Amino acid sequence: MIIGTAGHIDHGKTTLVRALTGVETDRLKEEKARGISIELGYAYAPLPNGDVMGIIDVPGHERFVHTMAAGAVGIDHALLVVAADDGVMPQTLEHLEILQLLGVKKGTVALTKVDRVLPERVQEVKLEIAAILSVSSLHDSPIFETAASQPGDAGVQALREYLQVQAQMMPARAQDGLFRLAVDRVFTLPGQGTVVTGTVFNGKVSVGDNLVHSGSGQAVRVRSIHAQNQAADIGVAGQRCALNLAGIAKEDIIRGDWIADARVLQASDRIDIRLHLLAKHRPCSSGRRCTSTSAPSAAPPTSHCCKTVPMSPAPKCPRSWCWTTPYSPSPVTD
Repeated sequence: MIIGTAGHIDHGKTTLVRALTGVETDRLKEEKARGISIELGYAYAPLPNGDVMGIIDVPGHERFVHTMAAGAVGIDHALLVVAADDGVMPQTLEHLEILQLLGVKKGTVALTKVDRVLPERVQEVKLEIAAILSVSSLHDSPIFETAASQPGDAGVQALREYLQVQAQMMPARAQDGLFRLAVDRVFTLPGQGTVVTGTVFNGKVSVGDNLVHSGSGQAVRVRSIHAQNQAADIGVAGQRCALNLAGIAKEDIIRGDWIADARVLQASDRIDIRLHLLAKHRPCSSGRRCTSTSAPSAAPPTSHCCKTVPMSPAPKCPRSWCWTTPYSPSPVTD
């Protein structure tokens, strides 16, 4: 299972991942100097059944939302982190919207820093979390109270055990279909050359396979594979894999590219789209943007534009500024 963190800056995502796995995901000098995550971080933890659970730690600053989205693509389970002192904040909502748009349907909430507030505040923030989750696919997500900076914290231990159970219960993804891996990182290793990492969306790959880079059309050959942080002969759908590639330079690959079976990258003049619109900015058929209005009452928000789109009522968040409809629980096609 691949878990992706989500949540506002300085809510303790990296500290929590370190407490869960023992891995420090902030590896850049600037991250350590500033005390914030800037790039995606990766951690792995063994499971009792011998499998490996992967965690992608994402930055919480609004300037790095594109990096967060890149890390959330392809995850199986969201770990939404909310600090007990701050409560629900703007990037809490934004990250939750991104998870909704990406179709993430399984998740867990970590309420962090509970050792810094009174019990009454913990309950207040739980109500905020319940309000924003109630119209999402994560509405049944359990909430764990944690104090990750405290050694041996019981909340962290309970969260770890829960995630391990969820990971072992998750069925393996189907391995049929043509191989494709979404690149989220590229680097070089001395004596080995270009390495890409990412999530395998479909199919499987073996050492020696010939694939194609989507951005340049260059043919590449797989020299070696690491799957879920372990050397392997094959990588399959649902795993995080690192592929050592021959035939292409690091400079030719960027985040967002695909390494895939050549048959996946056939050009086409048609595309099927399933559109999921956020309630706050719904475009009209004329090309203008809809404007949404809402108020803290029982009446649902409405759209005012050339074409009305049904919108779901929002729960009343205890904070007036987050009274909004962050998303519709089911896709809206137009």
